[in-house]
Amino acid sequence: MRHGMEDRWPIVLRTAYSGDFTRAKLVALLKDYQPSENGKTFDYNNLGYNLLGLVLGREGVHGWKRAVEAEVLAPLGMAQTTAQVSELAEERIALPHNLATATISRIPLLKADANLHAAGGHFSTASSLARFVAAHIAGGNMEGERFLPEAPLLLTQQRHSRQDRQFGDYHRTGWGYGWDIGDYEGEPLLHRFGAFSGYRTHMSFMPERDIGVVVLANATTPAVDLMANYIYEWLLDRDEVTKRFAHS
Repeated sequence: MRHGMEDRWPIVLRTAYSGDFTRAKLVALLKDYQPSENGKTFDYNNLGYNLLGLVLGREGVHGWKRAVEAEVLAPLGMAQTTAQVSELAEERIALPHNLATATISRIPLLKADANLHAAGGHFSTASSLARFVAAHIAGGNMEGERFLPEAPLLLTQQRHSRQDRQFGDYHRTGWGYGWDIGDYEGEPLLHRFGAFSGYRTHMSFMPERDIGVVVLANATTPAVDLMANYIYEWLLDRDEVTKRFAHS
């Protein structure tokens, strides 16, 4: 997130929405990108992921999917996580909904294999993502076995860039390799959220408490964060948790 390139839409539009791109096309589009006005200070956007996807996918635009499958998903046994929506039976997909109208309504599923990209490219379940969080909490060990090497995991949890931002109830002070570093109610919290039309996710853990939470919704709603906060406060045995959250 310190690549120093302006946050423009040509690459993001093709990778995240239309799915109409080739490796050569993305490389050609890059030549028109200019330096960011903020220099190489931290700036979260999809472009950094797309650039990394090009590197990992040097054998094709979706080569990064094979790398993630081989290096992360398969070792952790995350069989319910996939970057190929075509592999899922339709009845297993929690289809997206719109909460902005008086009546909750279904909206079209806008994701397909072609636009599941490096900045937002997986369908998953809470239990599958919980394995990912558990691996980070335990340094790659789970169930008495080592599933991932510890050193790369710890690198993702260290601050590589500074930030000072408030996102809802979370104050962000740094950026690891993929995790926002910050706190919730004074407790250190590593977290990464995501959203797309009709979807919103919360994935986080408290490294000093060895607890983590995953909440998924098939609607774009901040309620996932509220649910995560309730779970954390319940796990931390804080006073009158249910009463305080009852009318939230």
